[in-house]
Order: sequence, then structure tokens, then C-alpha cells
Amino acid sequence: MVAAYLEYRVRKSLEKEENPLVLPGKRKSTNPTAWALLQMFDYLLVVKQGPDRALINYHGPEVIRALELAGFSKEIYLFPPIFP
Repeated sequence: MVAAYLEYRVRKSLEKEENPLVLPGKRKSTNPTAWALLQMFDYLLVVKQGPDRALINYHGPEVIRALELAGFSKEIYLFPPIFP
């Protein structure tokens, strides 16, 4: 259900834009599937050294764009919420 909602949010955001999302394999899509989006996020790696975190992106700016189309920013990886 969460994956379907992710797919819905990205597709709705892409309707407002002219440029399609470039998926792995250089495929362009205006209707990416949840599976394709989750594959894109597999390219992200969080490295932690002490209290600092860094985001390593092996796919390029399209992964960050996909996050933004879903309504998030890369800070969700760098500053995860802490629950008691």
C-alpha cells in the first residue's frame, strides 16, 4: 500500500512537469511503477561517521528528483526521525 501511494504521488507530480523521469537503464517514463521507483532508491547509500551522515548517490540527479516528486527531500536520509 505504501509503494502504491509512492507511485501515485510521483505520477501526479509528473503530470505537472514537462520532462519525464529517467529510470535506471536510461528509460524515460511519465508513469513510473512503484517497483521502478524503489529500484532507483536502491542507488542511494548513507554513510555515517560519528554524528555526521552523507548521502552517496550512484545514479545521479534523477534519484533526488524522484524523491522530490514524491514530496520528500534528501534530508529524510540524512536526518531520520528518532522515536522514543
